[in-house]
Amino acid sequence: MKSMSLLQKVFLIIGAVMISMTLYMASNTSDYIDNSIVSVGKVVDYREVYSSSSLTYAPIIEYQIPNGKTLSFASSTSSYPPAYDIGDPVNIRYATGSPQNAMINGFFSLWLGEIIVGGLGCVFLGIAFFGNVFNFFKNRKRTSLTLYGDRIDTKLQGVERNLSLRVNGRHPYNIVTQGLNSRTSERQTFKSQNLWVDPTAYLDDRWITVYVDKRRPKRYFMDVSFLSNG
Repeated sequence: MKSMSLLQKVFLIIGAVMISMTLYMASNTSDYIDNSIVSVGKVVDYREVYSSSSLTYAPIIEYQIPNGKTLSFASSTSSYPPAYDIGDPVNIRYATGSPQNAMINGFFSLWLGEIIVGGLGCVFLGIAFFGNVFNFFKNRKRTSLTLYGDRIDTKLQGVERNLSLRVNGRHPYNIVTQGLNSRTSERQTFKSQNLWVDPTAYLDDRWITVYVDKRRPKRYFMDVSFLSNG
């Protein structure tokens, strides 16, 4: 399989780092659960949580530890409308040796960080993986056509912009050529893959080789390797 592009490698590294972070966070949460006490607290107030486009409310929960001391904490999760009313009882956990370290005893309160970081890590790994799979099949098609397809020397017709695709405000270029397919006895027009640098300066009046599938003339590969040598 052809080596991954730089962008795919970056995504792979980011994804791997985020998955490693998720495992580390999950280990800490698991240790916390194993070394914490389940108790019941009471919602006494709310903390306002502002973001760029919304306002949510995190419940402030008061609870009592065995020595009779009353502690409180603001939940790490917030919502709108508030998930609890003032005075509602709430299942909580607090660390055995550090009772001020408390959390709501709920799945999302305990594992939300791992869900977010792990989910993003999977997205980055998925992009890297499927991008590599796509490149594999594209390269296999190219190799197959080069070895077994009909070779046609085509005449340059020009360069056009692919206006149907836009990345970072830029449209890619396509080389357009035309040649006679001896198998079908028809003149056929071909377009190159998307190119992100204008190839015009490297074309002159040259003939460009295209390899066409013997059974499916619309399946072809245009050899533009000369551009990397230009």
